[in-house]
Amino acid sequence: MVHTILKKLYPVLGCVLLLMPTFVFALQDGAARTPPMGFNTWNYFGCDGCSQANMLAVAKAMLKKHTGWDGQSKSLMDVGYKFINLDDCWENGIGAHPNNDTLKWDASRFPKGLPWLTDTLHKLGFQAGIYTCAGSSTCANRPSSQGYEAKDAMTFVKWGFNYLKDDWCSVSNGATAPQAYSKMGHGIVDAQKQLGIKSTFVFSLCSWGQTGNDSPWLFGDTCGHLWRTTGDIKAAWSGSDGSCKCVQGIFLSNYNHYQYAGPGKWNDPDMLEVGNGLTDQQGQSHFNLWCISAAPLLMGNNTPALNDVDPTFTTLANTEVIAVDQDSLGKQGHRVLGNGSSVDAYVKVMKTPDTTTVRKVAVCVVNWGSGAVGGQTITWANIGENSATKVYSVRDLNTHKNLTTSAAGSYTTAGIPAYGNQTLLFTNYPVGVLENPVTNKAINTGKLLTRVNGNVFELFVPRANSNVRIFNLSGKEISSCFAPTANWYRINSRASTGTYIVRINSDNSVLEGKAPMLAQ
Repeated sequence: MVHTILKKLYPVLGCVLLLMPTFVFALQDGAARTPPMGFNTWNYFGCDGCSQANMLAVAKAMLKKHTGWDGQSKSLMDVGYKFINLDDCWENGIGAHPNNDTLKWDASRFPKGLPWLTDTLHKLGFQAGIYTCAGSSTCANRPSSQGYEAKDAMTFVKWGFNYLKDDWCSVSNGATAPQAYSKMGHGIVDAQKQLGIKSTFVFSLCSWGQTGNDSPWLFGDTCGHLWRTTGDIKAAWSGSDGSCKCVQGIFLSNYNHYQYAGPGKWNDPDMLEVGNGLTDQQGQSHFNLWCISAAPLLMGNNTPALNDVDPTFTTLANTEVIAVDQDSLGKQGHRVLGNGSSVDAYVKVMKTPDTTTVRKVAVCVVNWGSGAVGGQTITWANIGENSATKVYSVRDLNTHKNLTTSAAGSYTTAGIPAYGNQTLLFTNYPVGVLENPVTNKAINTGKLLTRVNGNVFELFVPRANSNVRIFNLSGKEISSCFAPTANWYRINSRASTGTYIVRINSDNSVLEGKAPMLAQ
């Protein structure tokens, strides 16, 4: 393992490896095992709006309950957004780092101080993020960290932050990205050790994906958890201004590095622009493309203004699409149809409870153009299935509907509107086949599961529009289904008699069913 890593790094880092003999392994620290989710101040609030008041307003909004697609009341925190991150302009003063002193916050923007802010966010259940730059001043010409990496890392950890974005403006003296980011990464680890802090800390490298900065996807996993692969995004769907800022350009640039992503190490195509001027269709496609890419999901919209009927909330809180992004296998989707100019299909293999017999694959078909297109045929070869006769269930994650339980060989999507997408989940075992109500002794005995025959079980789901997942007591998922109505379902679960945990609905309310399973 050591030789493999060094062989990978040596052509890029050269003698820089001498500066970081132990940090090669620091990434296996449990942080960012799935892509980080949260909010960042820059895209909506910019420099002028970076303040304590706005951070608290965002926190309040992320805790507010809304009615989700499944009829359940949930907040943005409930569906996975946990970081609230300051970007540039929290700093006091203009220009270089105060000589041999610690960084200061702008007291007019943060009157109670950053330690108070992080403590408040932690008490609300959030994690807090902060920003610095690898150069002598930030991109907004505020004091920054070059030459003071260890000191600033200690400051950020002492202030209670859990996440650091390290930008790439005003870098001088020939410093390279591996050198600069290794120093800051070491600083964070050392600060936590010195302070006896054992919680995870996420380090985000932001050298804009420049090959001249040593291509962060080649070394980023030695000192950070995610790395920008592109320039800054803007709220535009397509077109080029020469710096790859539109959603399409950013996505396609990030896609080139899909093989480097995995648990604890993510390609970062920049923050979300959903709700910042894109159409609702473009916003949904933007979000779904980020999710098929296993990208960090950092909102950058007017979060305090969201409400139940806002399509922006519907998109950002789509738990079925978020599950694709947060899948623990950590694969980044790869293109199987198209060439990035008209209609593309991207495939992401998902974690399954039994990888030898079960396959679960997410597919995002996107229409880049301004005119509607017809249905697109996804073959089993496209999704990596060797058997053309294998039967798959297909579910639409945008509409939350099961489309078929018997697709074999291929599946043709519906037509796709301009700038639209169809995001599907293919599963090669039945995911809930609704039967007519049946007589079942379990309803009178308090048991949730009843074996019909072989591996077929009956399950009563008491609530409509429910996601159902069944686990054994070791935590292994043995089956799942979506229940559009409150009714009995028959499920092929590959289970035997025993005790099982049944999780019903996206709010993860838990029911426990005990067996032996009763024969019908």
